[in-house]
Amino acid sequence: MTGRGLLTLSLILAGAAPAPARGQMQHIERSFVISQRQVKVEIRIDGGEFHLSRSETPGACNIDIAYNPDRCDARVSYDEKAGVVRLEVDHETIFHRDNSDIAKVYMELPPEPLTDLDALIKAGEIEFTLGDLSLNNFRLRSTAGEVDVDFNLPNRIPMEKLNLHCSIGETTLRNLGNARFQQAVINSGIGELTVDFRGKRVMPGTARIDLDLGSTSITVPRNTATRMRVSKAGFLTDFEYSDWFVKRDGSYYSKNYSKDKGSLNLLISSGIGELSILAD
Repeated sequence: MTGRGLLTLSLILAGAAPAPARGQMQHIERSFVISQRQVKVEIRIDGGEFHLSRSETPGACNIDIAYNPDRCDARVSYDEKAGVVRLEVDHETIFHRDNSDIAKVYMELPPEPLTDLDALIKAGEIEFTLGDLSLNNFRLRSTAGEVDVDFNLPNRIPMEKLNLHCSIGETTLRNLGNARFQQAVINSGIGELTVDFRGKRVMPGTARIDLDLGSTSITVPRNTATRMRVSKAGFLTDFEYSDWFVKRDGSYYSKNYSKDKGSLNLLISSGIGELSILAD
């Protein structure tokens, strides 16, 4: 183990198990102890269920994959020198009526190291519970499925970039104020998008939100000074907004905008469908 490595890992491997019967789910369990300051986590999943949350054990990164070896292949690896943890689930048919019988993945990240989290999950059910981590950058791309991201507790550090792109399906983003992002890009192609900016904001941030086709609901906390610029597809967009906002010079300002320097700047582009702005 070199001093230059960003990651110190203690790998706990279960003893070799007999080959599973055809159609039987197989398990991969890994536990890493991360003691270095910075780590990159790469997730590549073709389909299935994925759940990510904070580890309760200091320094521990825990992974549990249940997968059908007849339909997919699962791998966990790390490059100690580069400081990269990589989780992969590959299979040929990503669009399936029930992805849960292909793979179920549970992952826990420790709160201490600075973490760049990069996830590509093509299809399935996605649940990220990201409170009390140290996310420096967070990127999530989903092709189709149901996405739920919740910053239930404040991020330990200011986040540089938050990038969420979901092509088709229902996307719910909760407590994004706790992400403490400086820049955010949120894109949903076709489906329903719910964005909640409540949480503990302590610094200015800018978020670009884009929906091509479907309905978008955005909730802004009243204790955060907010400025919005809204681009609509003419009469094809049904736009409603709270009376907490006042339109002036082509933008929408919260009533406390001039009183609070820690503002939230929203650039919203809505295509065909409904756009609703709420204040809570």
